[in-house]
Order: sequence, then structure tokens, then C-alpha cells
Amino acid sequence: MLDEKAIVQRLERISGIKFERVGQVLGFDAVAIKNDSSDSKRFGAAVETVSSKTDLPIILVSRSPEAMRSAAGTISKRRPLLYGADASNHVQMAAVAKDLSCPLVVSESRGLNELADLVQKVKASGIEDMVLDFEAGSMKQLLERSSIVRKVSVKKTFRGLGYPMLVNAGSGEGAILKGLLATMKYGSVVLFDDLSETHALPLFVLRQNIYTDPQVPIQVKPGIYPVNAPNESSPILFTTNFSLTYFTVLSDVEKSKIPVWLLIVDTEGLSVMTAFSAGKLTPESVNASLDASGAREKAKSGQIIIPGMVSRMSGKLAELTGLKVIVGPKESSGIPKFLKSQ
Repeated sequence: MLDEKAIVQRLERISGIKFERVGQVLGFDAVAIKNDSSDSKRFGAAVETVSSKTDLPIILVSRSPEAMRSAAGTISKRRPLLYGADASNHVQMAAVAKDLSCPLVVSESRGLNELADLVQKVKASGIEDMVLDFEAGSMKQLLERSSIVRKVSVKKTFRGLGYPMLVNAGSGEGAILKGLLATMKYGSVVLFDDLSETHALPLFVLRQNIYTDPQVPIQVKPGIYPVNAPNESSPILFTTNFSLTYFTVLSDVEKSKIPVWLLIVDTEGLSVMTAFSAGKLTPESVNASLDASGAREKAKSGQIIIPGMVSRMSGKLAELTGLKVIVGPKESSGIPKFLKSQ
């Protein structure tokens, strides 16, 4: 187990591994503390240090019921996930989890039938909040067991294993592959001994891509955004609040080095042409966005640049807003050259 200084340094590194992608900040969701020694006092001290330095959810890893009770008792209000119940200690571990009102990880490596039996025993002791670890020894075993567990639970063939699944990926190159497979195949919690920024980013992106609801587009907040330090004489350029559209346009405007007020119109997360076709992007909605954002007070150039794909709204928009409407390029990649020519 690490000493206090090393623990603080590790926590700082974990907290610092964050990436922003399409308006969402990606990072770690929890921190685990592993008791790999017989010194329960040292385990307790490590738990106190971590709990005082981070607000992230905590996972306590120990096969010793005594050490788990002592350490978890100091932070029971945070309801840490207790990871350490198996066939040899499930009675004592279940008692700790029940007394402290904490969720419990139940582990079994022999097979799913044995895991189901163990789950029933733990459940009979009064524990409802469980997470399962079937301790897959290989990638093949991980794929098979996770698929079977999810299939029989969803189809209600057998609900005895219908709990979240934890995959202890460990460390090294094999851990990354396990983490990728666990993320794709129903893993609710993926635990690593350590994870570098290089390996964390693709896992975070994969998780975001899988668990983003395709029926709810990722959106940014509507409003007026200054780009390249604009002033009152800088023009307004608008686009929709679909995150991918926003960040693409923002990047191209920044590339131009031309000061611009970027107006984000609420289209319920739809892209320009989709929103226009669906009646979500109209001269009226753009005019309303100008008023709601206070854009007229910040930008007094009397000009607004519209996406080339919606050039048909230029006449009506000019009539409603009283602004000079300039039709911009159809593709975002043409924005830098267009703005420089203006």
C-alpha cells in the first residue's frame, strides 16, 4: 500500500486526467483503495486520507472483514462500495455491509452457477445492493460470462444474477483489452490498478459513444459566445446548438483569427439542415435568439452571417431583424477563408 504522500500524488494525477469532448468533461468516476497487507490500521489511514482529498465515490478492496469494517466505518456516510465478499468470507462481509448500509461486491471464480448460489446466500442475509464479479480468467471467459448473465437477466429466464457487473481489469496491456471488452459488454464498473492518460482517453470516448442516448442529441447552451475577442463592430455568425456542429464551427472561426460573435440558436440539438427541414431553425427562431441572448447590445455592426445551407431564409431574416444578412459558406471548413475575405 502506498504511503500518504504517494496516495496524495496519485489522487492529484487521477483528478487531473480529464478531457472535454463535444461539451462533456470525461474523467474517472470513482477511486479504489486496495488493502494488500495485513496492516488494517494502515488501510484505515489510507481510507481517511483519500476521503479527505476527493469527492469521488470510493471503492474499498479487502478480503478481511475486520479490516473492511474498521475502514468502511469511518466513511460509512459516503456509502463506499465494499469489494471483497467470496465463498470463504461472505457471511462476515454481508454482516459488515448490512451494519454499515453499504453496497457489496460478491466474487466467485468457479462459475456462474456457483456465483448464483453465493448471491442467494448473501441476499438471504438481508443484502439487496450487490455488484457481481465473476473473476473471468481470460478474455473468452469474460465475453461468455458477461453475455450469458445479461441475456438470462434481460429475458427474465433467470434473475438471480440480475445485478451490475464489476470487472477487475488489473494492470498492463491485458488490462486495457479487458477494459475495452468490459465497457462494450455490460460492465458497470471497470477497475484498473493504474491507467495512463494515453489509455484512459480511448476508454472514456468509447464509454461516451456507447452510453449517449442517440435519441437525445448532445447539446450546448444557447446564447452568444465571443470568439477571438470581438467588439461592437464585429459581425454575428450563427449556428445550431448541436454539439458537433458547434465545436466544428467554433474551431474554424478560431482558426480564422477574425473577431466574431457566435450566436447559438436552440434547435433541440439538431444540426443545421436537419433543424431547418424540421422547422426548428427559422427566421423567427433566429430573431428570438438574438433578443434572448442580448446579441444586439453586444454587436452593433448591423451584420449577421448565416450558414450557406439555409440561404433561403436570408430575405425573411433581414426583414425581421433589420440586419444586413450575409450568406456564408455551406461547409464549416470554408469559414476561415470566408471571414478573411470579409
